[in-house]
Amino acid sequence: MAHTDVDYVETWKALEEVHKAGKAKNIGLSNFNVEQVQRVVENSTVAPACHQIEVHVYLQNKKLIDFSKSKGMVVVAYSPLGSNDRPKGPGFGDFPAPLEDAVVKKIAAKHKKQPGHVLLKFLLQQDLVVIPKSVSKERLKANLEVFDFTLDNEDLNELQKLDKHGEYRACTMGQDNSHIYYPFDRKYDNSS
Repeated sequence: MAHTDVDYVETWKALEEVHKAGKAKNIGLSNFNVEQVQRVVENSTVAPACHQIEVHVYLQNKKLIDFSKSKGMVVVAYSPLGSNDRPKGPGFGDFPAPLEDAVVKKIAAKHKKQPGHVLLKFLLQQDLVVIPKSVSKERLKANLEVFDFTLDNEDLNELQKLDKHGEYRACTMGQDNSHIYYPFDRKYDNSS
């Protein structure tokens, strides 16, 4: 992948022009850390409408979510189920996939739901927009079966304890970790 060292604030200014010209209804951010979000907000005339970040039970990103929401952004959670095909090995943590986690399975059984339903509901109950990836029509339909139950406080507390504080990432973007604006090397942006 070819990289550029163009400052992301300069890129944001170009997006603002697209927005002002009526070519984009809303503009937003993706994979920014707290420092980067703050810099965009301080230098913008059009506020970011949303912030799309990886969020799931193992990477809860509470500080980043709270900060983004405090700036008026809708937070969009990608990889809400974690990822069964994420890289394994040193630096990735030795954890089961969230869909296979014993706590998630226990809560799913309690509510007579699938583990995926619990993982999606956990994020929906935090007022996040959740965008699970699916390759089948059946799974797309099944992903909508989350509006007929509610996780109680005990469930939520158990799920919150599963946060791995940045040690489990479905999308590492490791090939970009030497880039000047790589966002994931700041401790405060991914811990809860």
